[in-house]
Amino acid sequence: MWTRESEDALVKLCLSAVAGSRVPENANEADLFRLVAQLVKTRHPAAAAVLNQSNKTYFAMHSATRPRTFPEVVSAGLVQDVSRLRHLLDRQLSGIQTW
Repeated sequence: MWTRESEDALVKLCLSAVAGSRVPENANEADLFRLVAQLVKTRHPAAAAVLNQSNKTYFAMHSATRPRTFPEVVSAGLVQDVSRLRHLLDRQLSGIQTW
């Protein structure tokens, strides 16, 4: 079940990846970072670059695993509402408190 808490955890995970330039722990995180990079690249290109590089590093280290398409990421339940996620991340990356 998708809740505000799971949504908040997702946003925090993405923000911590941007801040720490860390490699995703698993394929789900790598796919998520790739999707989020696309969502924020227009207004936050530096954040998108960090997320995209993290994603590329993960899949380079795990060559047997392939990235999923964005519809597959959503179908897998990693993201519930793409436009809401974009909005929350944009506000956080812009320094605006969301809740």
